Amino acid sequence: MNCYSSSDPAAENATIVYDFNVHQGDFWSRGVEDVQDQPLPHCSSTSLPRETQCTVCLDKVVYAVCRKLKDDVVLTMEALERHIKISKSDCPKLLSDGERHSLLTHFTLHKRTRCNFLPYCHVSLVVLLNV
Repeated sequence: MNCYSSSDPAAENATIVYDFNVHQGDFWSRGVEDVQDQPLPHCSSTSLPRETQCTVCLDKVVYAVCRKLKDDVVLTMEALERHIKISKSDCPKLLSDGERHSLLTHFTLHKRTRCNFLPYCHVSLVVLLNV
Protein backbone atom coordinates (compact mmCIF):
# COMPACT_ATOMS: atom_id res chain seq x y z
CA MET A 1 0.00 0.00 0.00
CA ASN A 2 1.00 3.57 -0.65
CA CYS A 3 -0.25 6.25 1.71
CA TYR A 4 -0.29 10.00 1.47
CA SER A 5 -1.66 12.62 3.83
CA SER A 6 -2.55 16.28 4.00
CA SER A 7 -3.10 18.47 7.04
CA ASP A 8 -4.59 21.24 4.89
CA PRO A 9 -8.17 21.77 6.16
CA ALA A 10 -9.29 22.17 2.53
CA ALA A 11 -8.38 18.49 1.96
CA GLU A 12 -11.61 17.53 3.74
CA ASN A 13 -13.36 18.85 0.62
CA ALA A 14 -11.33 16.57 -1.68
CA THR A 15 -13.10 15.70 -4.92
CA ILE A 16 -10.45 13.86 -6.92
CA VAL A 17 -7.16 11.94 -6.60
CA TYR A 18 -5.23 11.18 -9.79
CA ASP A 19 -1.80 10.81 -11.38
CA PHE A 20 -0.57 14.25 -12.48
CA ASN A 21 1.28 12.63 -15.40
CA VAL A 22 -1.80 10.89 -16.85
CA HIS A 23 -4.67 12.86 -18.35
CA GLN A 24 -7.38 10.24 -18.00
CA GLY A 25 -8.54 7.86 -15.28
CA ASP A 26 -8.77 8.81 -11.63
CA PHE A 27 -7.77 6.77 -8.60
CA TRP A 28 -10.67 8.21 -6.55
CA SER A 29 -13.33 10.85 -7.04
CA ARG A 30 -16.60 12.18 -5.68
CA GLY A 31 -18.96 14.82 -6.99
CA VAL A 32 -18.84 18.41 -5.82
CA GLU A 33 -22.39 18.02 -4.48
CA ASP A 34 -21.17 15.11 -2.29
CA VAL A 35 -18.68 17.33 -0.43
CA GLN A 36 -21.42 18.95 1.66
CA ASP A 37 -23.77 15.95 1.85
CA GLN A 38 -21.24 13.20 2.54
CA PRO A 39 -18.17 14.10 4.59
CA LEU A 40 -15.11 11.89 4.28
CA PRO A 41 -15.43 8.68 6.29
CA HIS A 42 -13.24 8.05 9.33
CA CYS A 43 -10.33 5.78 8.40
CA SER A 44 -11.22 3.22 11.06
CA SER A 45 -14.54 2.62 9.27
CA THR A 46 -12.99 2.47 5.79
CA SER A 47 -12.01 -0.70 3.94
CA LEU A 48 -8.95 -1.20 1.79
CA PRO A 49 -9.35 0.21 -1.72
CA ARG A 50 -9.81 -2.03 -4.72
CA GLU A 51 -6.76 -2.99 -6.72
CA THR A 52 -5.06 -0.02 -8.46
CA GLN A 53 -7.39 2.46 -6.76
CA CYS A 54 -7.33 4.73 -3.74
CA THR A 55 -9.64 5.51 -0.87
CA VAL A 56 -9.70 8.83 0.93
CA CYS A 57 -10.48 9.04 4.64
CA LEU A 58 -10.10 11.24 7.69
CA ASP A 59 -8.20 10.59 10.93
CA LYS A 60 -6.99 13.97 12.29
CA VAL A 61 -5.60 14.57 8.77
CA VAL A 62 -6.86 13.48 5.36
CA TYR A 63 -5.32 10.29 3.95
CA ALA A 64 -5.23 8.86 0.46
CA VAL A 65 -4.60 5.13 0.77
CA CYS A 66 -3.74 3.50 -2.56
CA ARG A 67 -2.94 0.03 -3.84
CA LYS A 68 -0.29 -0.92 -6.35
CA LEU A 69 0.79 2.53 -7.50
CA LYS A 70 3.62 2.54 -10.00
CA ASP A 71 6.85 4.20 -8.88
CA ASP A 72 6.50 7.08 -11.35
CA VAL A 73 3.01 8.15 -10.19
CA VAL A 74 2.73 11.76 -9.06
CA LEU A 75 -0.28 11.52 -6.79
CA THR A 76 -2.35 14.68 -6.93
CA MET A 77 -5.36 15.69 -4.87
CA GLU A 78 -7.82 18.45 -5.69
CA ALA A 79 -10.57 19.95 -3.59
CA LEU A 80 -13.15 21.96 -5.50
CA GLU A 81 -10.64 22.50 -8.36
CA ARG A 82 -7.85 23.60 -5.99
CA HIS A 83 -4.61 21.61 -5.70
CA ILE A 84 -3.98 20.25 -2.21
CA LYS A 85 -0.47 19.64 -0.90
CA ILE A 86 -0.20 15.91 -0.19
CA SER A 87 2.88 13.98 0.94
CA LYS A 88 3.89 10.36 1.41
CA SER A 89 3.14 9.22 4.93
CA ASP A 90 2.54 6.28 7.20
CA CYS A 91 -0.74 4.51 6.59
CA PRO A 92 -3.71 4.98 8.91
CA LYS A 93 -5.43 2.06 10.60
CA LEU A 94 -8.21 0.87 8.30
CA LEU A 95 -11.17 -1.37 9.04
CA SER A 96 -9.59 -4.44 7.44
CA ASP A 97 -6.08 -4.09 8.89
CA GLY A 98 -6.41 -7.51 10.50
CA GLU A 99 -8.69 -6.34 13.24
CA ARG A 100 -11.99 -8.10 13.52
CA HIS A 101 -14.83 -5.81 14.36
CA SER A 102 -17.91 -7.28 15.91
CA LEU A 103 -21.05 -5.48 14.99
CA LEU A 104 -23.98 -6.09 17.24
CA THR A 105 -27.24 -5.46 15.52
CA HIS A 106 -30.49 -5.73 17.35
CA PHE A 107 -33.61 -6.20 15.28
CA THR A 108 -37.04 -6.06 16.79
CA LEU A 109 -39.64 -7.72 14.68
CA HIS A 110 -42.85 -5.80 14.94
CA LYS A 111 -44.97 -8.67 13.72
CA ARG A 112 -47.21 -9.88 16.46
CA THR A 113 -46.50 -13.55 16.99
CA ARG A 114 -48.53 -16.09 18.92
CA CYS A 115 -46.61 -17.40 21.92
CA ASN A 116 -47.19 -20.62 23.86
CA PHE A 117 -47.90 -18.96 27.17
CA LEU A 118 -49.16 -15.48 26.16
CA PRO A 119 -51.83 -14.44 23.72
CA TYR A 120 -49.30 -12.34 21.76
CA CYS A 121 -45.71 -11.31 22.19
CA HIS A 122 -43.02 -9.41 20.33
CA VAL A 123 -40.06 -11.39 19.01
CA SER A 124 -36.55 -9.96 19.12
CA LEU A 125 -33.66 -11.27 17.06
CA VAL A 126 -30.06 -10.49 17.92
CA VAL A 127 -27.47 -10.97 15.19
CA LEU A 128 -23.73 -10.88 15.83
CA LEU A 129 -21.70 -10.20 12.72
CA ASN A 130 -17.93 -10.63 12.52
CA VAL A 131 -16.53 -8.51 9.72
